[in-house]
Amino acid sequence: MDASGVEEARLVGHSMGALVALECAVRYPKRISGISLMGAAAEMPVHPELLNAAKNNQPLAYDLVCSWGLGIRGHIGGAPVPGMNLMGGGLSLMASGQKEALAAGLEACNEYSSGKESAPKVSCSSLVVIGTEDRMSPAFKGRELASLIPDCKQEILPGCGHMMMLEDSKSSLEALKKNL
Repeated sequence: MDASGVEEARLVGHSMGALVALECAVRYPKRISGISLMGAAAEMPVHPELLNAAKNNQPLAYDLVCSWGLGIRGHIGGAPVPGMNLMGGGLSLMASGQKEALAAGLEACNEYSSGKESAPKVSCSSLVVIGTEDRMSPAFKGRELASLIPDCKQEILPGCGHMMMLEDSKSSLEALKKNL
C-alpha cells in the first residue's frame, strides 16, 4: 500500500487470500477499513493427498483442486456463460501457472493456525461469503469464522463451491457490494 500511495483500503480475499486479508485487518487496523472473505475458514487444513500431489507436481493436484473446488453444477456444466466448462477451464488455468505456486499456497494454508486468535481482533467492517457446497472451506467453517469476527455479516451462496466467483459471478459480486 505504501508503494502505491494508498492510505486506506478495503480488502477482498478468496481462500488463502482471505487469510491474508484477515491478518492485514488485525495488523493494520488504521489502514484497513473493511474485509470481505470468500471461501474462508479460521483454519484451512489441506488433505494430505492433495498436498503431496502438489509438492510432487502431479496432475492429480489440479484434478483434486478443481473437483473439490466446484459445486455440483460446476461438474456438469453449470457455467454462467454458454459453452464455458468450469472443470476444463480450471484445469487449464492451473496447468498454466508456476509449478511450485500451488504447493506453496497449499502449504501456507495447511500451516496457518492464527485464525481463531486473529478473528476476534478485527475492528473494521467485515463480510464472509460462503458457498453451500464448498468442500475446501466447508460452509460450517465459514459460519464459524464469521461468528468469531465482531459484527461480521454473512452472505450464503446456494449451490456454490469454493470457486464461487466462477460458479456464480453475479451473486458473488452482489454479496461483495454489501460490504463496500
